Amino acid sequence: MDSTRKSTSFSFANTPPANGPLLLTVAIAAAILLVAVTVRAQTSSASRPLSATVISTFVARNGELALLVLWRGSPGWYSRGGGSSSSGGGGGRPGQEVGSFSLTYGGRTLSIDLIYSAGLAKVLDQEISLADTNVVLVDDVDGTSGGRIVDRRRVDPTLPQVSNPALRTMEDDPAITAIRRAPELGTFLQCDVPVPVPTDAGPAGSDPAVRDRLREYVQGMLTEVCRAATSP
Repeated sequence: MDSTRKSTSFSFANTPPANGPLLLTVAIAAAILLVAVTVRAQTSSASRPLSATVISTFVARNGELALLVLWRGSPGWYSRGGGSSSSGGGGGRPGQEVGSFSLTYGGRTLSIDLIYSAGLAKVLDQEISLADTNVVLVDDVDGTSGGRIVDRRRVDPTLPQVSNPALRTMEDDPAITAIRRAPELGTFLQCDVPVPVPTDAGPAGSDPAVRDRLREYVQGMLTEVCRAATSP
């Protein structure tokens, strides 16, 4: 089996002044996370927050969107329960190519399995035909019963061409591109839902001014991303 797997976690390059414990509490929420995972046949994937309630995961293959999953929970769900990580890989044998991708946010691990050669994917133990669906909406990911698929869509899979998938911008990001092609998906993102005030943030969290600055910083970043996704 030929396979490649890469796992990464996010770290800030530019952040507002703050003590470490408080910064780590909201690091996931502020992350514009692009984790490129290269596997066979020019496949890449990434997970990123799009709003206070939604994380997106896309899988792109040979210049087209194979699958986009929008994972929605309560406001700030992905910033709870420790750090974040994302990993993916793929392989196969003659006549079969497969891929698997997972992300851990808010103490929850979510996964996507694909059989490219059969045109199938599995999300939350439900089989999905990639010929009929390339966008899956999952709600209540942090609920007591776990996430549930609430909608399936298919959009034009053609993606903007880039020389290096690891250097995508918001303008050519596959998740944002797909959402723009189905404007009704914008409602699912809940762009107007505010980021919650950080809690359990260590000693720095006792300073309301610091907490407010960080919340405003995170809100500004997510608002920019969410508006990009819902702009024509």
